[in-house]
Amino acid sequence: MGQPIRILLVDDERISREVAAHLLKSGGYEVTTASLPSEAIEIYKEHQDSFDVVVLDMLMPEMTGKELFVELKAMNPGIKAILLSGFGKNTDLKEALDLGVCQYLQKPVSRQILLDTVLEIANQ
Repeated sequence: MGQPIRILLVDDERISREVAAHLLKSGGYEVTTASLPSEAIEIYKEHQDSFDVVVLDMLMPEMTGKELFVELKAMNPGIKAILLSGFGKNTDLKEALDLGVCQYLQKPVSRQILLDTVLEIANQ
């Protein structure tokens, strides 16, 4: 088996972040978490080559997941991202997918769907 898939997980809600990180780690993935978009930008700036997939919450303080994706994509045009949202305007989701987000998952997401989606995106 090769290197584990490395993920940057960004979610401002502590419980959601911890649950998603636990699910991903249970699948054998390496997970780095950030609670705010500004923190994620700093981590990504220094370690963008360390991540195979970025998992972003759609609604956060400072900026939306879509806006954060645009910032990260400016640093790495080849970024692979998944958006998670409990709710969101369809226009934001459509715009995010049009901008290059690979996948959108509705919260709460099942463990198997999350693991399978990350694996599929990482291997694209």
